[in-house]
Amino acid sequence: MKFRKLMLVFTITVSIIFITVIGATYAYYSTSAGDLSGTTGSSDKSLGVVFTNNDYIDLNTGIPISSSEVETKASKTIFSLTPSNNIINGYDINVDINLSNIDIDASLMVSDFKYRLDCTHSVTGNTQTFTGNATSFTGNYYTIASLSTTANGNNIFYIDTNANSQSYNCVLYIWLEESGVNQNSLMGKHFGANIQIDSMMKKR
Repeated sequence: MKFRKLMLVFTITVSIIFITVIGATYAYYSTSAGDLSGTTGSSDKSLGVVFTNNDYIDLNTGIPISSSEVETKASKTIFSLTPSNNIINGYDINVDINLSNIDIDASLMVSDFKYRLDCTHSVTGNTQTFTGNATSFTGNYYTIASLSTTANGNNIFYIDTNANSQSYNCVLYIWLEESGVNQNSLMGKHFGANIQIDSMMKKR
C-alpha cells in the first residue's frame, strides 16, 4: 500500500514538473516571437519600429505596371519609425533602412525591377522618397535609405523635440515596371528579403 502511495505521489510530482517546464518553454517562445514581430534589426530603445503587415517581403512578379500605378498595384510593406524624445534629446541619430537576406532570381536583377520608399513625418507632413532598382542588389544585403538628424545630402531625419508624439510612416513599394519591350522572361520570378532597421546615437 505504501509502495502504491509512493508511486502515486511520484507520478503526480513528475507530471507537475513536466507541465511547468512545457509552460515555461512555451512562454519563452511566445515572448520571443512577439518581440520579433514588433521590431527588427539592431534598433536600440531610441527608435521604435512597427510593421503594419510583416517585415518579410515575399513576392513573385506579375504583369508589369506603369509608374502611375505603383501606389495601387505594386507590392508594398508599411512600417513606422517612432523616436523617443526623452531618450534622444541631446543626441544625433542615424537610421539605415536595409534589405537583408536578399533572395532574388538572377533574371530580375535588371533596371525594370524597381523599389520606392516613401517616409512621411507625422508632424510636419514632409515626405522623403528614395528610389532604385535591382541592379544594385549585388549581394544579400542592401541599404535602401540612410536618414540622419545631421546633414546627409537631403536625407534629414527630422525630430521635433517639442512634439509629444511623432513618427516616420514609411511605405516600401516593389514592382516590375513596363519598359515597352517583351518582358515575359521577367514574369513569375521570385524576390524575397527582410526589412532591417539599424539605428545609432551620438552625443552632441
